[in-house]
Amino acid sequence: MRIGYDEGKLEGDWAVFVKIAGYFVNKVPSEDREDFRQNLLVEMAKVKAKYAIKGKPLTEASLMMVAEYERRDYYIKRRYRHFGFNCTRCSIEQRRECQATKLPSDCPKKKAHRIVSLNTILKDKHGDGHKPTELIDLIADTKTIDLAAKLDARSILKSLPKRVVQIGYKIYAGIPLETEEKKYLKRWQKTYPSVFYWSQRRNHLREHILELLRKNTQGMTRSDLSTYLQVPVGELKPHLNQLIERQQVIAVRRENTYGKSRSSLLLIAGAEIPEKKAVKDESILELLRENTQGVSRRDLSTRLQVPIEELKAHLNQLIERQQVIAVRRENTRGRPPSPLLFIAGTEIPEEQKVKTPRDERIRQAHFIEGWSIKRINRELHHDKRTIRRAIQKAEQPALLAVYD
Repeated sequence: MRIGYDEGKLEGDWAVFVKIAGYFVNKVPSEDREDFRQNLLVEMAKVKAKYAIKGKPLTEASLMMVAEYERRDYYIKRRYRHFGFNCTRCSIEQRRECQATKLPSDCPKKKAHRIVSLNTILKDKHGDGHKPTELIDLIADTKTIDLAAKLDARSILKSLPKRVVQIGYKIYAGIPLETEEKKYLKRWQKTYPSVFYWSQRRNHLREHILELLRKNTQGMTRSDLSTYLQVPVGELKPHLNQLIERQQVIAVRRENTYGKSRSSLLLIAGAEIPEKKAVKDESILELLRENTQGVSRRDLSTRLQVPIEELKAHLNQLIERQQVIAVRRENTRGRPPSPLLFIAGTEIPEEQKVKTPRDERIRQAHFIEGWSIKRINRELHHDKRTIRRAIQKAEQPALLAVYD
């Protein structure tokens, strides 16, 4: 395997070094091959310089020995890095025995790192063994950082003036304030009282959440609570989770037939859950019976006061049951309109193709007067896509007979 070098581009001793290094690169793990290759080339260059000073030739066989010693040195360093012991001072018989039978943690010199499983069963203080406990359960987790609180503290400190921050550090360290600093702090608190509003009432946040949910019996979302209380949604989540666990608040999922699922609705415990106003298929069929000329989805959405995306699910089911027919409408320009919906069994009226004066003028210029698309664009000031669309519509046999 050749990594980062091309033998054809190197000359002299370096070409020989690269050739020999290629035999040993594959003998080390893939993640260390590039570093091992670099070290091997540097080491062979050093040995070559030493032999040149002494006036001795360095053959390829000698370079192979240098590469082999470098490979052994790499594994010695790697073993020390992973397990913390060095086998260079042990005998060959001892090394073979360790490699065949023993683990690194069972080193006879006791210089290796001791590897202990976290699932090791430990006995209690008296050594009875009646209360077995795993080692992982005894690891303390007291050094964890509350990232949410840290980010909130940073954002608050950035919004405050530097002098207020310095006064706060003095108060935290227990250093007495000077008279000017006390006056400045009082003036600033009177001018901006809202900064300390929630810092003083943060412990009573759950009570305010319960009060708002008692007043709003129809339920509130997390974003609504965040807006009323002027608290970030991320800070509200842990308080809401605790209230839900204590069964003081109920979270009701709101179903949605389209797009991303909507956030759950929060209600006070014991409140009546509001029923969702579902769209009935009978109301859709009644509107279609009354309008025999057809109704679009937008008209149905307006009359029933239901989002279009929510109507699609009901309409697709009615079309599959063959209770409703969807008829496509053609248009000579722009985006094609949505299909018209009819009740099954009604006569579908034939669509009258509207020939706009603009399209008629384009067809007359192209078929009768013989103008090209470029000339129509220049003379009549129409876009080329509009011109091509009008010509393509006229290429139907019925319309071509009109212009013959």
